[in-house]
Amino acid sequence: MSLLRIGDLARLGGVSVRMLRHYHEVGLLIPEHIDEATGYRSYDAGQLDVLRRIVTLKNFGIPLAQVAELLREQPSAEHVQAILMQRRADLVAEIANAQTSLDHIDRHLDDLRQETPMTGATTPTAGPIDVELKPVPSRLVAQLSAVAESWAPEHIGAVIQPLYPELIARMERAGVAITGPSTAWYEDTDEGRILVHATLTIGERPTADPETLGFEVTELPAIDLVASTIHTGTMDDCDTTYQALLEWIDEHGYRAQGYSREIDIECGPDKEWITELQLAVEA
Repeated sequence: MSLLRIGDLARLGGVSVRMLRHYHEVGLLIPEHIDEATGYRSYDAGQLDVLRRIVTLKNFGIPLAQVAELLREQPSAEHVQAILMQRRADLVAEIANAQTSLDHIDRHLDDLRQETPMTGATTPTAGPIDVELKPVPSRLVAQLSAVAESWAPEHIGAVIQPLYPELIARMERAGVAITGPSTAWYEDTDEGRILVHATLTIGERPTADPETLGFEVTELPAIDLVASTIHTGTMDDCDTTYQALLEWIDEHGYRAQGYSREIDIECGPDKEWITELQLAVEA
Protein backbone atom coordinates (compact mmCIF):
# COMPACT_ATOMS: atom_id res chain seq x y z
CA MET A 1 0.00 0.00 0.00
CA SER A 2 1.32 3.44 -0.99
CA LEU A 3 1.26 5.89 1.93
CA LEU A 4 1.63 9.66 1.79
CA ARG A 5 3.21 11.63 4.62
CA ILE A 6 0.95 14.27 6.11
CA GLY A 7 3.11 17.03 4.62
CA ASP A 8 2.93 15.54 1.11
CA LEU A 9 -0.86 15.13 1.34
CA ALA A 10 -1.14 18.76 2.52
CA ARG A 11 0.89 20.00 -0.44
CA LEU A 12 -0.95 17.97 -3.07
CA GLY A 13 -4.33 18.89 -1.56
CA GLY A 14 -3.49 22.60 -1.26
CA VAL A 15 -4.14 22.79 2.50
CA SER A 16 -2.05 23.23 5.63
CA VAL A 17 -0.84 20.42 7.88
CA ARG A 18 -2.77 22.11 10.67
CA MET A 19 -6.02 21.76 8.64
CA LEU A 20 -5.36 18.05 8.03
CA ARG A 21 -4.92 17.57 11.77
CA HIS A 22 -8.26 19.32 12.30
CA TYR A 23 -9.98 17.08 9.74
CA HIS A 24 -8.61 14.09 11.67
CA GLU A 25 -9.81 15.48 15.02
CA VAL A 26 -13.38 15.98 13.74
CA GLY A 27 -13.44 12.54 12.09
CA LEU A 28 -13.60 13.84 8.52
CA LEU A 29 -10.34 12.35 7.17
CA ILE A 30 -8.79 9.60 9.29
CA PRO A 31 -5.10 8.73 8.65
CA GLU A 32 -4.41 5.24 7.35
CA HIS A 33 -1.54 4.86 9.83
CA ILE A 34 -0.42 6.66 13.00
CA ASP A 35 3.06 5.93 14.32
CA GLU A 36 2.66 4.84 17.96
CA ALA A 37 6.03 6.27 18.97
CA THR A 38 5.87 9.68 17.27
CA GLY A 39 2.15 10.18 16.58
CA TYR A 40 3.08 10.97 12.95
CA ARG A 41 0.17 10.55 10.53
CA SER A 42 0.34 8.81 7.13
CA TYR A 43 -2.46 8.57 4.56
CA ASP A 44 -3.41 6.19 1.79
CA ALA A 45 -2.79 7.73 -1.65
CA GLY A 46 -6.49 7.27 -2.47
CA GLN A 47 -7.41 9.70 0.32
CA LEU A 48 -6.10 12.58 -1.82
CA ASP A 49 -9.32 12.49 -3.87
CA VAL A 50 -11.38 12.55 -0.66
CA LEU A 51 -9.40 15.56 0.57
CA ARG A 52 -10.02 17.40 -2.70
CA ARG A 53 -13.78 16.77 -2.41
CA ILE A 54 -13.69 18.11 1.15
CA VAL A 55 -11.82 21.24 0.05
CA THR A 56 -14.22 21.80 -2.88
CA LEU A 57 -17.34 21.54 -0.71
CA LYS A 58 -15.77 23.62 2.05
CA ASN A 59 -14.90 26.35 -0.49
CA PHE A 60 -18.60 26.50 -1.36
CA GLY A 61 -19.28 27.46 2.27
CA ILE A 62 -20.91 24.14 3.18
CA PRO A 63 -20.41 23.35 6.91
CA LEU A 64 -18.05 20.49 7.75
CA ALA A 65 -20.84 18.51 9.39
CA GLN A 66 -22.77 18.54 6.09
CA VAL A 67 -19.58 17.72 4.16
CA ALA A 68 -19.16 14.64 6.37
CA GLU A 69 -22.77 13.64 5.64
CA LEU A 70 -22.28 14.02 1.87
CA LEU A 71 -19.09 11.94 1.95
CA ARG A 72 -20.74 9.25 4.06
CA GLU A 73 -24.01 8.94 2.10
CA GLN A 74 -22.63 9.23 -1.48
CA PRO A 75 -25.75 11.19 -2.58
CA SER A 76 -27.11 11.42 -6.13
CA ALA A 77 -26.25 14.32 -8.39
CA GLU A 78 -29.83 15.59 -7.99
CA HIS A 79 -29.48 15.69 -4.20
CA VAL A 80 -26.16 17.54 -4.45
CA GLN A 81 -27.74 19.96 -6.93
CA ALA A 82 -30.59 20.67 -4.52
CA ILE A 83 -28.14 21.37 -1.69
CA LEU A 84 -26.09 23.70 -3.87
CA MET A 85 -29.15 25.58 -5.12
CA GLN A 86 -30.26 26.18 -1.53
CA ARG A 87 -26.79 27.37 -0.61
CA ARG A 88 -26.84 29.72 -3.62
CA ALA A 89 -30.14 31.21 -2.48
CA ASP A 90 -28.62 31.85 0.96
CA LEU A 91 -25.57 33.54 -0.55
CA VAL A 92 -27.65 35.91 -2.67
CA ALA A 93 -28.94 37.45 0.55
CA GLU A 94 -25.45 37.88 2.04
CA ILE A 95 -22.91 40.64 1.60
CA ALA A 96 -20.93 41.23 -1.60
CA ASN A 97 -17.81 39.30 -0.54
CA ALA A 98 -19.80 36.05 -0.95
CA GLN A 99 -19.60 36.54 -4.75
CA THR A 100 -16.61 34.23 -5.10
CA SER A 101 -18.50 31.37 -3.47
CA LEU A 102 -21.51 32.01 -5.70
CA ASP A 103 -19.34 31.78 -8.82
CA HIS A 104 -17.91 28.44 -7.62
CA ILE A 105 -21.38 27.03 -7.05
CA ASP A 106 -22.71 28.28 -10.42
CA ARG A 107 -19.88 26.58 -12.27
CA HIS A 108 -20.45 23.26 -10.51
CA LEU A 109 -24.21 23.49 -10.94
CA ASP A 110 -23.56 23.78 -14.69
CA ASP A 111 -21.47 20.61 -14.47
CA LEU A 112 -24.27 18.79 -12.63
CA ARG A 113 -26.87 19.84 -15.23
CA GLN A 114 -24.63 18.26 -17.86
CA GLU A 115 -24.55 15.06 -15.74
CA THR A 116 -20.92 15.56 -14.73
CA PRO A 117 -20.05 13.85 -11.40
CA MET A 118 -19.55 16.30 -8.51
CA THR A 119 -16.04 15.33 -7.58
CA GLY A 120 -14.48 18.77 -7.32
CA ALA A 121 -11.81 20.23 -9.54
CA THR A 122 -10.17 17.64 -11.76
CA THR A 123 -6.43 17.28 -11.62
CA PRO A 124 -4.41 16.77 -14.81
CA THR A 125 -2.60 13.47 -15.04
CA ALA A 126 1.12 13.76 -15.66
CA GLY A 127 2.61 11.80 -18.50
CA PRO A 128 5.73 9.67 -18.07
CA ILE A 129 8.56 11.60 -16.45
CA ASP A 130 12.31 11.14 -16.66
CA VAL A 131 13.89 10.73 -13.22
CA GLU A 132 17.58 10.86 -12.39
CA LEU A 133 19.08 9.53 -9.16
CA LYS A 134 22.17 11.47 -8.10
CA PRO A 135 24.04 13.00 -5.16
CA VAL A 136 23.84 16.78 -4.64
CA PRO A 137 26.84 18.75 -3.31
CA SER A 138 26.54 21.49 -0.71
CA ARG A 139 26.15 25.06 -1.94
CA LEU A 140 26.68 28.50 -0.36
CA VAL A 141 23.61 30.71 -0.78
CA ALA A 142 22.10 34.05 0.14
CA GLN A 143 18.63 33.49 1.60
CA LEU A 144 15.40 35.28 2.47
CA SER A 145 12.53 33.45 4.18
CA ALA A 146 8.85 33.97 4.94
CA VAL A 147 5.87 31.95 6.19
CA ALA A 148 2.98 30.75 3.99
CA GLU A 149 -0.39 29.79 5.44
CA SER A 150 -0.69 26.54 3.43
CA TRP A 151 0.45 24.72 0.27
CA ALA A 152 -2.33 26.34 -1.78
CA PRO A 153 -0.68 27.92 -4.87
CA GLU A 154 -2.07 31.35 -4.01
CA HIS A 155 -0.47 31.16 -0.54
CA ILE A 156 2.93 29.87 -1.73
CA GLY A 157 3.06 32.16 -4.76
CA ALA A 158 2.14 35.28 -2.81
CA VAL A 159 4.97 34.60 -0.35
CA ILE A 160 7.81 33.44 -2.60
CA GLN A 161 7.37 35.73 -5.60
CA PRO A 162 8.36 38.96 -3.78
CA LEU A 163 11.31 37.28 -2.04
CA TYR A 164 13.55 36.93 -5.10
CA PRO A 165 13.48 40.55 -6.37
CA GLU A 166 13.95 41.74 -2.79
CA LEU A 167 16.88 39.35 -2.28
CA ILE A 168 18.50 40.46 -5.55
CA ALA A 169 18.13 44.12 -4.58
CA ARG A 170 19.71 43.53 -1.16
CA MET A 171 22.57 41.54 -2.68
CA GLU A 172 23.27 44.35 -5.17
CA ARG A 173 23.37 46.90 -2.34
CA ALA A 174 25.79 44.66 -0.45
CA GLY A 175 27.95 44.08 -3.54
CA VAL A 176 27.41 40.30 -3.45
CA ALA A 177 27.41 38.59 -6.87
CA ILE A 178 25.11 35.75 -7.93
CA THR A 179 27.22 32.83 -9.15
CA GLY A 180 24.67 30.04 -9.66
CA PRO A 181 21.01 29.07 -9.80
CA SER A 182 18.20 30.06 -7.49
CA THR A 183 16.69 27.39 -5.27
CA ALA A 184 13.46 27.34 -3.28
CA TRP A 185 13.10 24.93 -0.36
CA TYR A 186 10.52 24.43 2.38
CA GLU A 187 10.06 23.40 6.01
CA ASP A 188 7.07 22.88 8.31
CA THR A 189 6.61 25.30 11.18
CA ASP A 190 5.53 24.23 14.65
CA GLU A 191 2.14 25.85 13.96
CA GLY A 192 1.51 23.70 10.86
CA ARG A 193 2.32 26.44 8.34
CA ILE A 194 5.08 26.37 5.70
CA LEU A 195 8.42 28.17 6.01
CA VAL A 196 9.43 29.24 2.49
CA HIS A 197 13.13 29.85 1.69
CA ALA A 198 14.27 31.69 -1.46
CA THR A 199 18.00 31.31 -2.14
CA LEU A 200 20.56 32.48 -4.70
CA THR A 201 23.98 30.83 -5.11
CA ILE A 202 27.06 32.87 -4.15
CA GLY A 203 30.77 32.11 -4.50
CA GLU A 204 32.08 33.05 -1.04
CA ARG A 205 30.92 34.47 2.26
CA PRO A 206 30.69 38.28 2.22
CA THR A 207 33.22 40.12 4.37
CA ALA A 208 30.57 42.63 5.53
CA ASP A 209 29.00 42.40 8.98
CA PRO A 210 26.17 39.80 8.73
CA GLU A 211 23.90 42.17 10.66
CA THR A 212 24.12 44.76 7.88
CA LEU A 213 23.62 42.50 4.86
CA GLY A 214 19.85 42.31 5.07
CA PHE A 215 19.84 38.61 4.19
CA GLU A 216 21.07 35.32 5.60
CA VAL A 217 24.17 33.56 4.29
CA THR A 218 23.88 29.83 4.76
CA GLU A 219 24.92 26.54 3.22
CA LEU A 220 22.41 24.27 1.55
CA PRO A 221 23.65 20.91 2.83
CA ALA A 222 24.77 18.13 0.55
CA ILE A 223 22.30 15.28 -0.06
CA ASP A 224 23.56 11.73 -0.52
CA LEU A 225 20.82 10.84 -3.03
CA VAL A 226 18.00 12.75 -4.71
CA ALA A 227 15.37 11.76 -7.25
CA SER A 228 15.36 14.58 -9.78
CA THR A 229 12.98 15.48 -12.62
CA ILE A 230 12.24 18.51 -14.80
CA HIS A 231 9.03 20.55 -14.60
CA THR A 232 8.19 22.78 -17.57
CA GLY A 233 5.79 25.68 -16.99
CA THR A 234 5.04 27.97 -14.07
CA MET A 235 5.11 26.68 -10.51
CA ASP A 236 1.34 27.22 -10.21
CA ASP A 237 0.84 23.79 -11.83
CA CYS A 238 3.92 21.95 -10.56
CA ASP A 239 1.94 19.67 -8.24
CA THR A 240 1.16 17.30 -11.14
CA THR A 241 4.90 16.79 -11.72
CA TYR A 242 5.53 16.60 -7.96
CA GLN A 243 2.89 13.87 -7.58
CA ALA A 244 4.35 11.93 -10.53
CA LEU A 245 7.80 12.13 -8.91
CA LEU A 246 6.41 10.82 -5.61
CA GLU A 247 4.74 7.92 -7.46
CA TRP A 248 8.01 7.09 -9.26
CA ILE A 249 9.88 7.07 -5.94
CA ASP A 250 7.33 4.72 -4.38
CA GLU A 251 7.19 2.40 -7.41
CA HIS A 252 10.98 2.03 -7.49
CA GLY A 253 11.37 1.09 -3.84
CA TYR A 254 12.55 4.41 -2.40
CA ARG A 255 11.18 6.63 0.36
CA ALA A 256 11.07 10.43 0.08
CA GLN A 257 12.73 12.50 2.80
CA GLY A 258 11.42 16.00 3.44
CA TYR A 259 10.11 18.39 0.79
CA SER A 260 11.51 19.08 -2.66
CA ARG A 261 14.10 21.63 -3.61
CA GLU A 262 13.09 23.64 -6.69
CA ILE A 263 16.06 24.80 -8.80
CA ASP A 264 15.34 27.34 -11.53
CA ILE A 265 17.06 26.32 -14.76
CA GLU A 266 15.36 28.97 -16.87
CA CYS A 267 12.71 31.55 -16.02
CA GLY A 268 11.60 35.03 -16.94
CA PRO A 269 8.81 36.90 -18.71
CA ASP A 270 10.13 36.08 -22.21
CA LYS A 271 11.26 32.53 -21.51
CA GLU A 272 9.66 29.16 -20.90
CA TRP A 273 9.94 28.29 -17.20
CA ILE A 274 12.06 25.18 -16.59
CA THR A 275 12.53 23.96 -13.01
CA GLU A 276 14.34 20.96 -11.59
CA LEU A 277 12.52 19.24 -8.72
CA GLN A 278 14.81 17.37 -6.33
CA LEU A 279 13.55 15.08 -3.55
CA ALA A 280 15.94 13.47 -1.10
CA VAL A 281 15.35 9.68 -1.05
CA GLU A 282 16.56 6.56 0.67
CA ALA A 283 16.11 2.94 -0.26
